[in-house]
Formats: sequence, structure tokens, C-alpha cells
Amino acid sequence: MFIALLASVALLQAAKPNSAFQPRVRPYDAISYRLDVRLKGDDVFDNKLTAAIKPRRALSEIELDAYGLQIASASIDGAAATFTLKADPGQQTGLLVLKAAKPLAAGKDATVQITYSVKAGLDPVGIFKVDGAGPEGLPGYFTHFETQGAQHFFPCNDQPDDKATTEIFAVVDGRYQVLSNGRKEKDETFTEGGLNLRRVDWKQDQPHSPYLVALGIGAFEPVLVGGDTPATVWVQPGSANRAFVAQDATRSLLTFEAGYLGVKYPWAKYDQAAVPRFFFGGMENTSMVFMRESAMVLPHKNEIASHPMVAALIAHELAHQWFGDYVTCKWWDDTWLNEGFASYLGSLALDNYLDNDFVEASRAWSLFVEYFRAEDGPRSHPLVGKNGPSPDEVFDAISYTKGAQVLRMLELWVGRAEMKKALKGYLEKNAFGNATSDDFFKAVFASTGQEKELRPFKEAWLKKRGYPVIFPEASFSGSSVTVTIKQQPNQADEKGPFVFKLPIVIHRETEPKYTVEATVLVDKPTVTLKVDVPAAPQWINWNKDSGALVRVNTPSVPEEQWVDACRNDPDPAWRLLAAWTLLGELVNPAMKEETRPTDAALGAVMDLLVKDPSPYVRELTLNRLTRTRWKKLPAEFGPAVLGLARRPVDLPEDAVGLVRVRRAAMITLGKIDFPEGRRYLLDELVKREVDINFLPGFAAGTAHIGSNDSLATLRAAVATQKARGYPYYRIAVEALATAENAEALPLIGDELKANSTNNELVRGIIDGLRNNDVVKASPEYVGHLKDWVLDEKSFALETRTRLLGLFEELKTKEAKEALLAIAEKATADRLKGMAKLQLETNFKAAK
Repeated sequence: MFIALLASVALLQAAKPNSAFQPRVRPYDAISYRLDVRLKGDDVFDNKLTAAIKPRRALSEIELDAYGLQIASASIDGAAATFTLKADPGQQTGLLVLKAAKPLAAGKDATVQITYSVKAGLDPVGIFKVDGAGPEGLPGYFTHFETQGAQHFFPCNDQPDDKATTEIFAVVDGRYQVLSNGRKEKDETFTEGGLNLRRVDWKQDQPHSPYLVALGIGAFEPVLVGGDTPATVWVQPGSANRAFVAQDATRSLLTFEAGYLGVKYPWAKYDQAAVPRFFFGGMENTSMVFMRESAMVLPHKNEIASHPMVAALIAHELAHQWFGDYVTCKWWDDTWLNEGFASYLGSLALDNYLDNDFVEASRAWSLFVEYFRAEDGPRSHPLVGKNGPSPDEVFDAISYTKGAQVLRMLELWVGRAEMKKALKGYLEKNAFGNATSDDFFKAVFASTGQEKELRPFKEAWLKKRGYPVIFPEASFSGSSVTVTIKQQPNQADEKGPFVFKLPIVIHRETEPKYTVEATVLVDKPTVTLKVDVPAAPQWINWNKDSGALVRVNTPSVPEEQWVDACRNDPDPAWRLLAAWTLLGELVNPAMKEETRPTDAALGAVMDLLVKDPSPYVRELTLNRLTRTRWKKLPAEFGPAVLGLARRPVDLPEDAVGLVRVRRAAMITLGKIDFPEGRRYLLDELVKREVDINFLPGFAAGTAHIGSNDSLATLRAAVATQKARGYPYYRIAVEALATAENAEALPLIGDELKANSTNNELVRGIIDGLRNNDVVKASPEYVGHLKDWVLDEKSFALETRTRLLGLFEELKTKEAKEALLAIAEKATADRLKGMAKLQLETNFKAAK
């Protein structure tokens, strides 16, 4: 025991920022990269790099990033160069140092040529292969370079701030097609040595960062988008009739985003390629975006539930063509300039495209459920300046969701017109270059003339961890209501107030009926504002449309006001928060005791479920109920939820919303102590030809029943749906990962191992486990999880990183011992660093 304690202390002392997170400053600029790529047998590429390098001072050697490459020869300006190659397997990075035959002059371009080979693997970094994505059953090959993966395919200065033009000249089997950035200059077939080959030349004339270079080799069928910008959706042959949502959304979103920014689309074309079983949802390579096939191409032409999600992904990745590609963060500590900005613009574009309240409701979920969960966990960090085991650690809800919300708060402060001017100025000032957060706010200050007023806002939201919790109060006297807002940070060690504007709406439904809007400047621990109203308010929306990134201390608002808001507020986000608040311990992730809501609260939520005008408010209220920590929800929910599962009423004409509500109700049925609902789920799931729109609902609902017979039914469904095809099988397996029965753990493990090379399905299983509290509480869970994280042969690093993330909310003795083992035995520094951080946060050493 004493030895274990010493080991723990040593690991905690070692959990310091890793130097690999810091950028390298090299004494040259990369001007251009040309890659001559030749695909040989056994997944091997024989390549030649020709790079133009401009030294900023006299140099005798050139240092490039290169990892996992077999270097054959190197030359500088035509003269042979000696070279050394060093690898850091822990960081998965390497250095190639070329020594020139004679010194290189400052300011004069030098030509570097390197011949080498590299083999495609299964890990989605560098060049990876996807079985069956090529013609005639051959594998397909795709690149993924964010954040430091370009060096896994070609020697380069693998830094986002060293932009260069690129050219890829590929020679492949004649049956393949080749996709890349920029314009296609050549595409022809020829015969060589008795082989039928294809050579394709792609040129990207505008400079971009190495991580945005893309190469896709496979079987593709084009779906032309139409419109002013040349755009194509590339899909697997035979699936073009299932890409119509992507086609329509792309055309509309391109027009909106360019128009909103006032900056034309900056690249030669906009292509999107469907990558089967891609680990990531999408990757915004310059003018050549790679999308997970199942996130862009419908699994069946009649499937409609995923339509808004397809459009949402396209909107986000398209926004990156300006924010991330056209203007790129200088280094990864400013990742929010890429991800937060793309989330902000993508959300605006999606809202315009869908023209319903899907975005408003989804944003409330992202903020109040997902973001707060992440920010309250062990990996909380400021929006700017995070250090960590690797740059990949900043791709989280803080960079995405908080980043987007900071921009929404800024827009609320300065107004939509001024915000658009500031964004346009920022893009034009830094076009085809790199920027920092300071650069963005310089553009904002210059455009709005409000530097003095906005500087405290900037300092608070970029540098402080977390968010404010607000304690609202209101008192009516005479002809006005006095509003008081108190704030405190969610992170106790943060000092000083957050600065923001809080949009509120004061409501009264009885005579004299009124709605009065106001904006409160919150720049101190406590602020007050008087608002003229004709009578005492009935309820107040304390954060209209989630306009401020705040958590409302819900006990500060009387229950009767939450009831009125749940039934009457026109803001879908506030109705959602009201419903979730009224549900109380039913939806409390930290629930310690099963305490029922009051009759008034329960009645208001039941009314919302069957009467709310928004299908998305109903859906997300059901989703929140599904995440209950109760063993089973009260039986009173049963009849209403079963009615929703069969056929919701009183909804607008919205076929997508109708399907999504029905599916959410099916899932929730499994959590309710209601035998009729359970029979409905089990009876429907055993049917072979379940509609693909509702199969996720029946499967996940059955998983939540948690009984042995439901587990047997679900296990049989996995086999039955596998026979129908991969999309059906994936749905059943992902539902199995949510099965609330400890006996499901070995079955989940079997599916995880059987599909270890299927990055998409593995990620789906992990996401299912994240909220499976029953399996997570089983004695065997931590041991399985530790073994999976350490299993380098079966699982890719990205997979093991996601698995390690499942430890974040585990604070048991067994979890501590498992994290100590991972921190000691893992070979990847990223895993070691994450394990140490979780130990430091969740298991602080006693004083």
C-alpha cells in the first residue's frame, strides 16, 4: 500500500504540460510541396517529395517532420544530402534532418527532393486503408492529417502556420479514381509493364496548411451539386440515389455562408467524399472534405430521421473552408478559431436551411447537457492557451461549443450587422494566412470601435476556465420590476467576474398580458436593472435562446415560474430547460436518491410531451428522461410515451420531427416501469423487416429494459440485422452497447474486438458505453476498459484515446489502479498524459 501511494505521487508530479504541444519555429518557409505518389502492392506507396524551401537565414541543414517513412535518398538543389531520421513513438512524431552539401543562402529558394516509401495502416492518421472502398472489392486509401499527421505521409514542416501550395501527381491501378485538393490538371489511363494504370495530377495553387492536404484513392460516383461554385458529392458506386440530402443541403449552405460573410468561397471547387466507416464525422481538407459515409449518405432512400444531422455536418465542414482553411489558427492553442467559428457559422446556416427550431433545441442540449458535463470534468481548460499531452486534446466541447457560444455572446453585444463586418474584416485581413485570438479581436475592435467596452469580455472568456453560474432574482414594485443577477464561477479557483450581456424576457399571460425584453450587462459579481412593466410578471426567461453561456441556478426560480415557462414560453430552449428542471432528480446525473417531482411539475412535463408545438422539444425531453439514473421511471409516463411511440398528435407538418419524436419515445419506453411498453418494444424488435427509421428506437429501447429476456432479444436482433446489411447491423450493435445489464459486457467486448478495424462502429460502441451506468458499475468493467486501452494490437490510438475518456467520471479505487497501470504501461505519450491528468483531477493526493 505504501509503494502504491509513492507511485501515485510520482505520476502526479509527472503530469506536466508536454513540450510536444508547443510549436517549432524553423528558420525557413515552405513555399510548395509536390508529391509524386505511386500505389504499389501490399498497401505500400513509393513516393517522391519535391519541396521549395526559402531559408530566412543561411542554413547548413534543413529539419522536416517525418514519421514512419522509409527514406531512400535525399538531395538539396540537385546535390546529394546526408540525412538522419529520429522517431518519437510516444508522440507519434519524428524529425528528418538533411545536411546540405553546401550552405543555403538566406532568401533564396532551395529545392529539396526525397524519395521514400510508406505503408497504409488502419489507424486513421496519415494514410489509412478502408477495406472494400475501392473498385471490385479492393481497399480504398484516404488521408487524415489533423493535427500532426501530414508527416506520416510526406516530409514537411508539419505546422499549421507554414502554408504552402501543393501538387499531388498520383499513379494508381487503372480501376481506381483519385481525389485531392484544388484543380485536376490531368486524369488519364496508360499501360506500363503490362499493367493498366491511371495517372492523375491535382494542383492546389493557393497556400494551405499541411494538415489540410487530402488524398483519396478509391471507387467513387459523382453527384453534381449545381450552383455558382463547382461542387460535387463523391459517393460509393450505387449509392448516388441516397445522397440527395447532401446535394440539396450543400447547394443551399454554400450560398448562405458566402453571403453571410460577404467573402466569396475561396477555393477552386468544393468536393465532399464519403469515406466508409471513417472514425471522424468529417475532416475539412481544403476544397476536398472527407465525410463519414453514414453521416452523409442515407442508409436507405426512405430514411428521414438523419436528414438534419447530414445537413448539420455539411454546414460545419463547409464553414471550415473560411474558418480553418482560408484563415487558420497559428497554433493549436487557438483551435477555437477553427472549430468554434465553424460551429457558429454552421449553426446559423443550418438554422436558415431547416427553418424550424431544431438548431435552437439542439444548442440547448449541447450547452446544458454535453458542454457543462465536459467543463465540470477533469479536462476543463481555458478557451485559449491549453497545454496537454498532445494538440489533439483541444478538440473538445470547450473549443467547439464554448467557442461558438462566445461568438454568439459577442454578436448579442455588438449586433448582427457589426458582427458580420468584424468577421469579414478578420477574413480579409488574414486571407490565406494564419491568425491568433488577438488578431480576431483586433478586427472586432477596429470594426466596432468598442475596444474599451469589449476588452474585459475578451479577457474573461478567453483566459478563464469554465463559465458563470447565475442566481437571478426579480421583485415587482409599482410599475417596474427590479432584476438582480448574481454570478459565481463554476471553477472555484477562478477569480473575478465574467463579463457578458444576458438577454431576458419578462412574461405575463393573464391580463394585462405582456412580453417585455431586456438585456442585462453583467460585469460585476452582482448587478441590478429596473424594467418598466404594467403589472407583476408571471415568469421570466432568464436566458433567451441560450444567448449567454451561463448555468442558471435553478432553485433561484420558483417552481410555479418553471411550470408556466414549460407550458407557455415561446422560446424552445427555455421550455427545455424548464422541463428538465421540473423533472428534478429524474434527470439528475448525480442523483443519489429517487425523489419524485411534485404533481404540478410532473403535470407540466406530461403536457409538454403530448402538446408542445415543437417535435424537437418533445424529443430532447424524452432523451433527457432516457438518461435517468433511476432504476426505472415512474409508470405514469407509460401511456403517454407509448402513445408518442405509436403516433404523436398535435404536431406541425414535419415528417422528420414526427419520426424523431416516435424514435425517442421508443427508447424512453425501455426506461419506464410499464409492461405494455416493454411488450411493444420486444414484439417489434423480433420482426426481421423493421423500418430503418425506427430500428434504432426499438433496439435502444429494448437495451434499456435491462432484463435477461430483453438482452436475449437484442442479441438475436444483432444477428438478424447483420443479415440485412451493415447499416442495420451497426444500429443493433450500437444499441447493445447501451444494454443495461451487466451480462452484456462480455457481448459488448466481443463486438468491440470483432470490429476492431471498423473505426466507425468502434466509436459507436464507445459512445454507447459512455452513458451506460449499469455496465459501468459492474465489477468487471474497469478491468475490461483498462485492457482495451492497453491493447495496441487490436485498437487504433484514436480508439484507445476514446476508451480512456470513459474513465473521466469514474472515481473508484479500481479506476485509480487502472489509471496508474495505464500511465505506467501505455507507450503513447497521449495516453500517458491523459491518464495522469485524470489521476491528478479525480484522485488528488491527501495533504
